[in-house]
Amino acid sequence: MEPTAEFYFNLADREKKGFIVKRDMQRLLESESEVSFSPPQLESVFELMDKRGRGYVTLEEFTVIFENFCGLEAKQGLDSKSECRRLLQSIKDTNVIPRALPELEKITDCLLDSQFSAFTNVYQDVWERFLSILHQDLTLRLEQEEILERNMKLKERDSFNYVQSMMDEMESQIQTERKKIADEEQRKAQKATARLANELEEKERRLQLIGIKEHELKSQIAVIKGKNSSLSNLNEKLLRQKEQLEEEIAEERKRTEELLGQIGEYKQKLDEKRSEDQEINQVYHVNLPPLHSKLLLQAKGLAEQLRMLFALEAFLLSDKR
Repeated sequence: MEPTAEFYFNLADREKKGFIVKRDMQRLLESESEVSFSPPQLESVFELMDKRGRGYVTLEEFTVIFENFCGLEAKQGLDSKSECRRLLQSIKDTNVIPRALPELEKITDCLLDSQFSAFTNVYQDVWERFLSILHQDLTLRLEQEEILERNMKLKERDSFNYVQSMMDEMESQIQTERKKIADEEQRKAQKATARLANELEEKERRLQLIGIKEHELKSQIAVIKGKNSSLSNLNEKLLRQKEQLEEEIAEERKRTEELLGQIGEYKQKLDEKRSEDQEINQVYHVNLPPLHSKLLLQAKGLAEQLRMLFALEAFLLSDKR
């Protein structure tokens, strides 16, 4: 009777925990194959069973893997050991996992050792299948990398062509914009030149007008200078007349002062006469005609002449200033 999966599981689970860990697997492999697995090798075998990555393997998981191992049939006419060696060499040739190759070689050497038990021989077939799948995956990865590299080159070429076309289009747009700017600058320069020419003509016309006005002003200045000479002569004449008038005013002032003195005497006499007349009127009750009316008229005339002389003197003084 061949050992069952439960038999090997119980051998590993000595503490009756209901599951096995890596240490239990190490003891089982040592007891059955008399060969100790290195930590990386044990890690690979245990991960094959612990697909959930929980750190332990239950009886159900162990049974599934064990039955799969036992159900594998050797291929007719194919040497498993040589096939494993060939697959390992193919994996080396891919040079995709150089750091993991030493561990793969160690595991392969252990599995292909002739001293393994029947249980380990089952692992040999599984390892052959694992190497075959790994080789296929690596080959597929290399093909995908080649395809990716070709696609990258195609995309790079397309990108280069696209960028080149964009640059050509931008260069064309830049040339067009430069031409537009140059045309606009030329139009602005023409407008500015025309404006400056008009301004220059306007300034020349104004200069001509200024020249004409300057000539007219010179003529007027000459006329004014002639008039000034005449005015100078007239001023001299007026000054002489003014001096004569001042002398006459001085004489008239003297006479006016004399007249004022006489007027004062007349007023005094009139006041005395008026007092006498009032006394006579009171005594004889008669109204005598005013005998001094003629004197009053003469006094008013003299006062008016005096006022006119004062006004003339003020005018002459202001003109002198």
